[in-house]
Amino acid sequence: MTDVTPPAVEKIPLVIGVTGHRNLHPEETELLQDQVRQLLRFLQQRYPDTPLLLLSPLAEGADRLVAKVALAEKIRLIVPLPLPVAEYQRDFDTPALRQEFTELLEQAEDVFELPQLSADISQKRPKRATCNTC
Repeated sequence: MTDVTPPAVEKIPLVIGVTGHRNLHPEETELLQDQVRQLLRFLQQRYPDTPLLLLSPLAEGADRLVAKVALAEKIRLIVPLPLPVAEYQRDFDTPALRQEFTELLEQAEDVFELPQLSADISQKRPKRATCNTC
C-alpha cells in the first residue's frame, strides 16, 4: 500500500492595503510605527490561522512606513506599481529615497505594474489599485 499525502492547501490571506500621506512629521514617525505594529499584531493574534498580506505601492511616507513595519513582522508584501520601476523612481527626490525604494522592492513577494492610463490620473492609480484589490 502506497502512502498518499494530500497536496498542501494555501490559506487565503487577509489583504491589507495602504496608501497615505507622503510627508510625515518626523517627530510622529515612532508613534505611527508603534500604532501600525500594534494593529498588525492584533490581527495576527485575532486571526492566527490566516496569513496577512500587505499591498503597498511604496510611495514615500506612509506607504513605506507601513511596509517596513509589516516586513519586520514577517508579513508578505505585494507592490502594485503605477509606472515602470525606472520611471517611478524618478519621482523620488534623493538617492537615499530611491535606495530605500529599491531595498523594499527587493523584499516584496510580488511586484506588478498597473496598466498605463492617461497621465492626468497616474497619481491616483496606486490608491485605486490598492482599494480595488482589497
